[in-house]
Amino acid sequence: MTSGRNSQVRQAGQASGTSAVPGQIRTARPADAPALGRLLAELGYPQAAGELGPRIATLVDSDTDTVLVAQLDGQVVGMASLHVTPFFNWMIADVRLGCP
Repeated sequence: MTSGRNSQVRQAGQASGTSAVPGQIRTARPADAPALGRLLAELGYPQAAGELGPRIATLVDSDTDTVLVAQLDGQVVGMASLHVTPFFNWMIADVRLGCP
């Protein structure tokens, strides 16, 4: 069973005869840790097996950080992390996007 906007787009596409949306971007979950670990290792950033799940949980529960994954045909194929750092001495924030 699917839900949310992507499901509505898929259903609309099927009803109109157009192709379905092939992938989606979503917030990472701790269960994505094995797939993200493989992606990071391919890029030269090996991670300890038990560390990514808790790290993902911490970042996605934060008010200033998040981790997004790209999913294609049910498989995680990419990721990005977003970190916002407010500055004390300025009324602005620094936003950093990491796409390893």
